[in-house]
Amino acid sequence: MIYHRRALADIFSYLFTGESKYRDRRQSQVAVQGAYPPPTAANFFWIPVELVELIIDHCDRSTLRSSSLVCKYWRASTVHRLYSTVGLSPATSPAFADFLQSYSGEPIRRFVQSLSFTAESGCSHKSSIRAVKRLSALLQPSSLRLTIFDKTEPERTSGFWSLPPSRKDLRVFQKSFKTVTNLELTLFSNTFIEAARIISSFPVLETLKVSGGAGTRQIEWEFPGDHTSLPRTVHTIQLPTGDNSSAFLHWLHSHKQPVVQTLSLGGISLFHLTNAYLRKLGGSLQCLTISGLVYHQHHDPLFTVDLSCNANLRILAVLNGRRSSADVFRVLSRVTSQFVEEVEFDVYNPADNPIGHTGRYWSRLDALLASPQFSKLRRVIVNVNLKKCYKIEVQLPLAKSRKILRFRNLRNRV
Repeated sequence: MIYHRRALADIFSYLFTGESKYRDRRQSQVAVQGAYPPPTAANFFWIPVELVELIIDHCDRSTLRSSSLVCKYWRASTVHRLYSTVGLSPATSPAFADFLQSYSGEPIRRFVQSLSFTAESGCSHKSSIRAVKRLSALLQPSSLRLTIFDKTEPERTSGFWSLPPSRKDLRVFQKSFKTVTNLELTLFSNTFIEAARIISSFPVLETLKVSGGAGTRQIEWEFPGDHTSLPRTVHTIQLPTGDNSSAFLHWLHSHKQPVVQTLSLGGISLFHLTNAYLRKLGGSLQCLTISGLVYHQHHDPLFTVDLSCNANLRILAVLNGRRSSADVFRVLSRVTSQFVEEVEFDVYNPADNPIGHTGRYWSRLDALLASPQFSKLRRVIVNVNLKKCYKIEVQLPLAKSRKILRFRNLRNRV
């Protein structure tokens, strides 16, 4: 369908310059050429639907609220964007549940696809717990973001740390929102047991992202069998950074046959446990991201990254701005997979100079990427500013000749 360019210009003039200016300009053009009818409320749908969707896609939340009041046609295009993601707290969840149960909120239920909750210790109320149960019966979200604050110190008796008491405001999530496939947990707690119980309660979970300080205190416990097992449908896992991932790694390593395809390591601190889990993943792992590497004084974690058992690895990203060229070379030299299609790393650190004393790693990296083992490599993405692009092209001539070298700036544009 072709829309007249002058008609679209007249519509925008009417919308943004006012009705009086629009009317004066159109009256001066009527005598010369045919005029289009002004877009009144009766024929406001005259604006192409594609153009309305394009405008609304670039609006923030406050603009979306104003756009939903323009007319019923704009409301139909904005309401699902307004309610697709809803953030709630113990104080606001009862009111939102009442709204969804009302006559006005009944059409809104099908638009809610993502929920965000904040749970703080000592702030659990019976009304908020009942509200979560009502929301679970009314909504079928596919994404859930849960932020947990709990600084309760566990007790130590007879030389062992005892499990903290179960929280009622978190226990309700173990029986709610069974349609969730994407779970994001932000933990600020001393233990991991509550998070493990919540994760195991979603039967169709596919993507799991954990961040924050989870299990910062080393507690010796045994998870109660199948009650805290990772769902078999999970194929993407993102671990927290550094020492905070220790409890999570112990829990993942306790599973017998993991089938994770995408793994993101926020930091490596327990080298033996991380490598043991990588070996257990075996051929199921296809995408690996290593970022925020933890360095110790007398130990380099990159020398301990073991990828010998991951024979089907296809995408590898080493996002560490400290020693990029050396890090990528050492990690790639331990890759045994012959199906690697994409390699990504960053060179934001000014100390990593392609021409300086670290330039010797660039020649080794270029030769390694040109080896037969990486014959299926299709893209080498370098996260760098524009000033260093020409220097990296000189240091990676073989990758440039194969036309697989790509650069990504801070705006995430390739």
